[in-house]
Amino acid sequence: MNPIRDIADRYVEQAAQLDPVGATSAGLTGFDHLMTDLTTAGFAARAALDRATLAELEQAVAADDEQVARQAMIERLTIAGQLYESGATTSELNVIASWLQSVRQIFDLMPVEGAGAQSNLAARMAAVPGAYRGLRSTYADAAAQGCVASRRQVAACAKQCADWSAAGADFYGGLVDRTGATGAIRAELDRAAAAATAATAEFGR
Repeated sequence: MNPIRDIADRYVEQAAQLDPVGATSAGLTGFDHLMTDLTTAGFAARAALDRATLAELEQAVAADDEQVARQAMIERLTIAGQLYESGATTSELNVIASWLQSVRQIFDLMPVEGAGAQSNLAARMAAVPGAYRGLRSTYADAAAQGCVASRRQVAACAKQCADWSAAGADFYGGLVDRTGATGAIRAELDRAAAAATAATAEFGR
């Protein structure tokens, strides 16, 4: 019996389902066609998983060789819970490491060659508008609770969106060009890229 390992394995599986972008970042396969739910409900679901897992860890009896893993998970999940409860998680907006960047940057980690990879790219790009709509609603909910990013960060992030969606130099259009795709899959990629680009520009506005 390895109770801590079992808890950790379940957590990774459930966390990947709730955060496909995080799964891709961690190198987990099978989630590249999906986008993370960035609505308030999505953040709440991930926080609920953290709380439930933390409760399991606190009750579990760890073997000697699992003590370090147990304490590390408890530390990380406790901090994550504190950040969520403070409102920092759902209001975080900065020019380096917030969900605005994660939605765009995850495509840098995805392969572009082959039918399967290109299908994943198209599906995830098509989900970008929904992700940004969800994030906008989450920021609005956080703002209603008095949790907001600084004006300087907001302005800088708006500029990032403008740069990523600039006519003739947009990120998603360039990504599609790098795939070398043709035919029906190219048409699907072009539609998804156009939608993602428009959503990025709108998010910046």
